[in-house]
Amino acid sequence: MATGPEDPTTPAPEPDSAPVRRRDLRRNAARAAGEAGGATARPSAPEDAGADVAAVDASARDGSVTQPTAAEPARTDGPAETAAEPSIAEPVPTAEPVPTAERVVDEPARPSRSVPPGGRSHRRSSIIGVILAVAIVLGLGVLILSAVRPRLPEGGATPSTTEAVQLDYPGPGSGEVLVTIDADADATAIGTVLVDSGVVLTVEGFEAAYAANPGAASIQPGSYRLLGQMTSKDAITALLDPARRQDLQLTIPTGYRTDQIYARVADVLGVPVDDVRAAAQDYAALGIDGSPNTADGVFDPLEGWLLAGTYTVSRTSTPTEVLRQMYDATIAQLDALGVVPEERARILTIASIAGKEAHVAEDFPRVTRVIVNRLAVDSPTDGRIQMDSTLTYAWAMQHLAVEEMDPALHDTDPSPYNTRLLAGLPPSPIGSVDAVLLNAAVSPEEGPWIYFVETDLCSGQLTFTDSYDEIIARQKELREWIETWEAGGEACPTPEG
Repeated sequence: MATGPEDPTTPAPEPDSAPVRRRDLRRNAARAAGEAGGATARPSAPEDAGADVAAVDASARDGSVTQPTAAEPARTDGPAETAAEPSIAEPVPTAEPVPTAERVVDEPARPSRSVPPGGRSHRRSSIIGVILAVAIVLGLGVLILSAVRPRLPEGGATPSTTEAVQLDYPGPGSGEVLVTIDADADATAIGTVLVDSGVVLTVEGFEAAYAANPGAASIQPGSYRLLGQMTSKDAITALLDPARRQDLQLTIPTGYRTDQIYARVADVLGVPVDDVRAAAQDYAALGIDGSPNTADGVFDPLEGWLLAGTYTVSRTSTPTEVLRQMYDATIAQLDALGVVPEERARILTIASIAGKEAHVAEDFPRVTRVIVNRLAVDSPTDGRIQMDSTLTYAWAMQHLAVEEMDPALHDTDPSPYNTRLLAGLPPSPIGSVDAVLLNAAVSPEEGPWIYFVETDLCSGQLTFTDSYDEIIARQKELREWIETWEAGGEACPTPEG
């Protein structure tokens, strides 16, 4: 079958756009033929469209039209054995000028319907957008789940079926656990101690049981012997049971020297007194920045810094823990009274002397006033406080096995604690003090008193005056009272009651 030469410059037509372009070519060729000679034109096979257009274009230029002869079989797209059927030419109206072959050939092919412009990149962008959207949704879901999950019960069960197991042991408990409850501990603090000791499972469970028990607020500080893995309800019941108390009571009277305090601590804790003395010298362990008293002639730097009173201590407490508790109590009292650090030693010393000289609380602020008045430069005593209790303390610290000292030493002993001879305060306190004595030292009672004397050894009452003559007369009364007292067998009247 004869075919026209293929134009090497003409690009191969795309499947979808080729039929449209060839149809246009045949129409234009027919129009051109009609304009040139009015003859009919038989459309050639689609494959010869490029050659036909070139021929038509040439005929249009030189005024002739070349028509395919009847002997030339038309080329078809079908099988080779199928012959092309002749077509009947129809009159073609005058048309617009025929586009040249170059214009037709150079015209860009129309895009395929199956692959729109930018189709692949557009699909790629769409896929990426979908992936990003899914990632954002998943990320938000993870964040929400992580925020909500801690509030949900394990396994997705409702709180009513699992909360009791999660917040509490089933009880009744076993073994033996010693716990210590601090003063002023609330439900959360107590629950934390019990959880850390393995007594209850959670603080939340204990708080719920605490709120449900009206008596829980009366739980006292101290040491208790409990069971391990108790229910929170049973733990509170045990803490309210006095029989469960396992703590120890340590009482330090006012006026106790440090050597007496150390012996009492050792006795209560059941440890050697040397262990307590060693703990008293480890200032860092006691939370003290160096020695609390660096004055010359001091027997024990901790003298006066261990507050008198009753302490609750655990059976497992160490000497360091007990001494630190006492020291911290002293600082807390001084701070509560507004005593600045530079004045602490002075206040403690005045309070300790008042505690040795007076025997009833109502006389404490009057004795501290006498001390302050005597310390004045223009006082009748020339700044000497002249109180025998200070040298008596020094004698006792140097002669622990001797109970009495020779009174004549008050006029001759050069000790810095001999306040009959030396002006000012002694280099340290002379015993332990309590809150009442500290308050008396901070706020002495107003008065002009310089002297005081005890006129009744049984009641301990003191008489205060600023007259030396009056004090001499009162001392005479005291000697007469003592003679009568000794004659009566040193018996004091029994208080009426």
